[in-house]
Amino acid sequence: MSRSRIDKDVSARIADGALRPLSRDELFGDRAKLKGRVVVITGGGSGLGRAFAVEAAKNGASVVIGDVNEQGLEETLRLIKAAKGTARGQRCDVTIWEDQVALFELAQSSFGRVDVAVANAGIGDTSQGQFLKEELEKPDITTLDVDVVGVVYTARLGLHYLRRNPAEDGKAIILIGSYASFYGSPVTMLYAPAKHAVLGFGRSLKFLCAHDGINCTVICPYFVDTPIMQAIKPALQGETLGTIDDVVGALTYASTAGIVKLSPGQAILVDPRGVLVTNGGKFSPMALPKL
Repeated sequence: MSRSRIDKDVSARIADGALRPLSRDELFGDRAKLKGRVVVITGGGSGLGRAFAVEAAKNGASVVIGDVNEQGLEETLRLIKAAKGTARGQRCDVTIWEDQVALFELAQSSFGRVDVAVANAGIGDTSQGQFLKEELEKPDITTLDVDVVGVVYTARLGLHYLRRNPAEDGKAIILIGSYASFYGSPVTMLYAPAKHAVLGFGRSLKFLCAHDGINCTVICPYFVDTPIMQAIKPALQGETLGTIDDVVGALTYASTAGIVKLSPGQAILVDPRGVLVTNGGKFSPMALPKL
């Protein structure tokens, strides 16, 4: 994906009203609403998951995190404890249904309900170079297992537990997409289709969520300096990246805006120039030119 082409596309979408910038006050203005809420986050052992887990806990949420990286998981729990927050955590492989069930059950048994479910766990492209080789070999599709199947499991469980929550507002399912949800690239042969799938899944899930008073949002960051990015970081020399703080702001907004401010199915883009929200039905990824 070409940054200059993305800039042109995004600028055009802002100009025609399909994308609207969100101010920092809008992103974090309702963070106090996190107090008392129960937030489940997959992939909470590093990167974006850790950053939002700590932010939510600092603002009074009870946080439940899962990750395959147990050392990273413990470090996130330590940071939350140091911030005088409340959290639980356990090892969770998102590709294993039973692991995710156990994570949500931990939230339910510890805090009595689930208010926000964040399908954050993800990995980079495991098929690097396999489609370029002359010899035929079975592609490594772990990316699809983690980035698609894992998200579907989290969302299904989120829907189940949020339906059991009698609260009339403040319930949300948040899926982490990517700019790769809109653009293809020869170096993301599986990652881009996986993130396209996340966006499409979110747009289908929104109908069920809206029926049950649950907000459903797909957050699509541009490249952000997190552990998942390390393999391609050398190729991004000189690029202006998105910031973790902006992604945390987008997650905070999606967790607290409610269905009054944020219609189910809207996407939030985290761009180097800031955070942008799709303006209702005006935005469609098909409106973005193909690269």
